[in-house]
Amino acid sequence: TRKVKYTNLFYTYYDYEDYLNFDSPLVRSNSLITIIIPTFNRYNVLASLLADLEKQNYSNFEVLIIDQSWDFNKEFYKRYKYKINIIRQKTPALWRARNKGIETANSDLLLFLDDDSRLRPDWISEHLKCIDYFKADISSGISKSKIGAKIPENYSYFRLSDQLDTGNVLIKKEVFIKCGLFDEKFEKMRMGDGEFGLRAHRAGILSISNKTSGFVLQFGKY
Repeated sequence: TRKVKYTNLFYTYYDYEDYLNFDSPLVRSNSLITIIIPTFNRYNVLASLLADLEKQNYSNFEVLIIDQSWDFNKEFYKRYKYKINIIRQKTPALWRARNKGIETANSDLLLFLDDDSRLRPDWISEHLKCIDYFKADISSGISKSKIGAKIPENYSYFRLSDQLDTGNVLIKKEVFIKCGLFDEKFEKMRMGDGEFGLRAHRAGILSISNKTSGFVLQFGKY
């Protein structure tokens, strides 16, 4: 291996210069979006996330909260102006919660979030713009953590996605019809989203790593 040379596969990439000025018909259509957020005993950070959703420049969305908290507080949600549908799940189970959200959603466009996320005002519209521009089925968002490793260089440009993070991703509902729901055998384990991403890839689903949909996790990556 002494004669093997290092090759940086990410040294060159296509810039998609026309993306910035792309006038997305999907964004202009003002279609309903469903945002699915499981939560468990973290009303303090969830409050910041729900406040960020009030500031979005795309307003036609519904929020599904799958609340698994031990001290369930329905009154907490009354302070927000947009529509929040609360699903009470007494037994904490992340993948079951996300699957319940998929089954309950009224939209064909599903956005998944973790409850400790912070969002830019264009978070929804940039996910929609991405799938519209690339004619994709999944806009796989990036995560910028306050705690953890250095942000990878390949987060700075669009590419075919090699990861799927259910804390920041838009997935068309038809993908779940084709591939099935999240595998609940991954409860209390990592890689449930990775396994789904692999299933989607093998089914020919186009997933784009969306450089414009970055957000900050308050407690670092899961």
